[in-house]
Amino acid sequence: HESAHHQADFIRAVRVRRDAVAPVEAGHVASILGMLADTAARVGRTLKWDPAAERFIDDAEANRWLTRPMRSPWTL
Repeated sequence: HESAHHQADFIRAVRVRRDAVAPVEAGHVASILGMLADTAARVGRTLKWDPAAERFIDDAEANRWLTRPMRSPWTL
């Protein structure tokens, strides 16, 4: 089953409790490059990324950009 409209496929997959055509892991990996560039621009310097840990190496300030505060009652 293929999909020409990934957003609609995702909503349909949630409703019927099945996997979407595009694996969520692929979307996660695809979004990392943009997030890395955005974080480097925000902190104003070159950053080193550990893809296994999904953290910036020796950079607490940059790592703070990986998450944001959540409103109650949401937690991780």
